[in-house]
Amino acid sequence: TFSLRISRNRVSLGHLARSSQPSLTNNNRIGHRRDSCKNCQALVQLSSPENIITTMVLHKVSLFCFIFVVANAFADAGATGDAAATPTTPFRNDVHVLMYETDSTLERDPSSPLHFFKERSKVANLKTTVFGGDLAYHGFGDKYQTLRPLLELMDRNKLVILADARDVALNVPENEEAAMQAVDRFMEAFKKLTKDAPHAVVMSAESQCCVSAMSHAHPRDYFDPKTKKRMKRACSSGTEGCWYDENENIYSWVEFMYERAHNDTGLDYIGDVYLNAGLMAGYPADLINMLDVIDIGPSEDDQAVLSGLMYSFPDMIVLDYDQEMFGNNQWPRGLVDGCVFETKEPESPLVHTEIGTQPLILHTPGKFYGCLDMLIEELGGTSQQRYLDSHPEGNPRVVNKEHEGRRQLREIDHVVSRKKEKESQSANNKGIDIESLLAEAGIEIETPTAPSNYGNYGQYGQYGNYGNYGVGRSTGIETVYVRLDGRERREALRGRRTLTR
Repeated sequence: TFSLRISRNRVSLGHLARSSQPSLTNNNRIGHRRDSCKNCQALVQLSSPENIITTMVLHKVSLFCFIFVVANAFADAGATGDAAATPTTPFRNDVHVLMYETDSTLERDPSSPLHFFKERSKVANLKTTVFGGDLAYHGFGDKYQTLRPLLELMDRNKLVILADARDVALNVPENEEAAMQAVDRFMEAFKKLTKDAPHAVVMSAESQCCVSAMSHAHPRDYFDPKTKKRMKRACSSGTEGCWYDENENIYSWVEFMYERAHNDTGLDYIGDVYLNAGLMAGYPADLINMLDVIDIGPSEDDQAVLSGLMYSFPDMIVLDYDQEMFGNNQWPRGLVDGCVFETKEPESPLVHTEIGTQPLILHTPGKFYGCLDMLIEELGGTSQQRYLDSHPEGNPRVVNKEHEGRRQLREIDHVVSRKKEKESQSANNKGIDIESLLAEAGIEIETPTAPSNYGNYGQYGQYGNYGNYGVGRSTGIETVYVRLDGRERREALRGRRTLTR
């Protein structure tokens, strides 16, 4: 698993490799050039050994940077000691995960979701690269600014998964065979979903609509369908001038998404119909084509822009409506009901409680961090316990199991008491067959799980205006949460009635 540190934004890597500032002192200039060379090192890490020299020449890497990269490679090898010589299972050669994260410390924090993801990716032999370390945050469009050079270097036949880093979990157990099977299912699902659109990018689908920026544009506003040029820029959701408003634009987005889902699946009812930009997968050439068309700026809301792309160019995007590849939890329903993945069998991925799928990557949009921490713990990891913000008594699932165990014990006591009243005991007190009584009463015993002793971890992830679904000035969070069909849905939208599940 590699870590990328790209320390500049929207500048060609060739220029970065050769950049210098005349006002710097000699020592500072060397330090500046060293920082620039980290971009070259990122490229080299994604290159195959036989193509390193070609890569350096292709991106006009200076001799200074070449020496820097080689020296760091030897230093890294020396730092790992004998561990570097220990044979390990090779990474899969058919898929690669790219995760965008600006805080380079999170990979080393054992309680962070990113640390858990990377550790489990080793179990699944899934190569995971983190890029964007120490970049300033401008908005949701940031991650696309430094993505192209990475895609250009990757094997064109290798599927690329582009994922957020702070609100996702790799849904694999700590069992290599089961973990690798989960990745196999992911690859098969991608093939199935793109069968009729071989150059499409698959994106996750969720049940919530819509980000605030979508209040400010109709689905047709972002792109010219003939020239593929941008016609309108998306605002940054939740910032001044980009507040949520339940207006005609929102009604148009909702209707478009439902009609698209119905046309793609043939079903009248689908739980997750809205595009979520936090998870996507595609081959390098198709992702590069997508980048060329969306031409997104750092501060633009990518979910709004990509939803517009799907409206104008429907063959470029396929949504994973059945949550086979990517699983989105449902924050408006709350921690108990909205965290929709749980354990069904030991040493297996978590299962969607309503549709029974086991997606490879689980997402908790809308800053649903309490749910994320519950999922990580259920998979056997260490979390930051952010569910305590709303459930100070502890992990709701653990607490509920304890309550269920106590209820069952009360049922047992009740059955025994009733039996004692009906049957007199002999003088030698032969006792009561508890198992027979429980079987007679139809009670199954579930052993309660004792709570673990957790440490206190602080919270992180204050990442700009992340997850602004319907953020308004006075109403806080509003959600267009639609579960109606056809005429009833249109009447409800036009009448601006409250829409319910």
